[in-house]
Amino acid sequence: MAVLKTSLDDGILLVTIDNPPRNTLSRDVLEALSALEPTLCSEEVQAVIFTGAGRLFCAGADVDEMPSIENREQLELMSMRAHAFFEFLASFPKPIIAAINGTCLGGGLELALVCHFRVLSERGMVGLPEIELGLMPGWGGTQRLPRLIGEGPALEMICTGALISPEVALARGLVHKVVPRKQVVPEAVALARKLLAKNRRALHRAIRATRAATHVPLSAGLEMERTFFAELWESAFKTAPAGKEDTPASIASKEEL
Repeated sequence: MAVLKTSLDDGILLVTIDNPPRNTLSRDVLEALSALEPTLCSEEVQAVIFTGAGRLFCAGADVDEMPSIENREQLELMSMRAHAFFEFLASFPKPIIAAINGTCLGGGLELALVCHFRVLSERGMVGLPEIELGLMPGWGGTQRLPRLIGEGPALEMICTGALISPEVALARGLVHKVVPRKQVVPEAVALARKLLAKNRRALHRAIRATRAATHVPLSAGLEMERTFFAELWESAFKTAPAGKEDTPASIASKEEL
């Protein structure tokens, strides 16, 4: 049985985690996500939305698989696979939206954290409860959450394992919008269409430069900003026909990625 379902409509790829009963990020799901990379890079895909089947987004790593992991090396290999895919998404220039349709825990939240935008169900709770198992986040949560909401709130979530309500998640900037559950995916699609109405070259570079602000020195980020701004100015006012955008082929080229 396929653990991921995908559908493509007008350049927007909807990826649904379908791993009942909790949509956990099992080894099969991680392998399926990693196998998506060529599809995400294809010319046909211009924006990506991740969501979950049913009433859950994702309950995190598959705890039931933990006893079957034979040694630390196997565990680290699994973590490396998750890190590799999440880093791929984190550096991706096309818009990625997490349509969080329900409970979002552990690795599920870590997946949402690498997305550019997060839309949350008004009944969706989010958290990093690994501490309750004598563990800690291992797929980027300890690094990305403080960068997003600040060290203090992140420490509270990570060290207490507390679940955060939609209202608190919105107030802390953890999510961008809270809507009724049935509106989560339509809201994400509407956002994707709004973004794709912009100049694609400018959109991709704006995403890359803004993301760089969290992990490169200010001087390097400013240099990137200057370079991208100059490239866009040259394209908009010197070489590109007035009112024209890049072609889909140039947008999806490897140079753009």
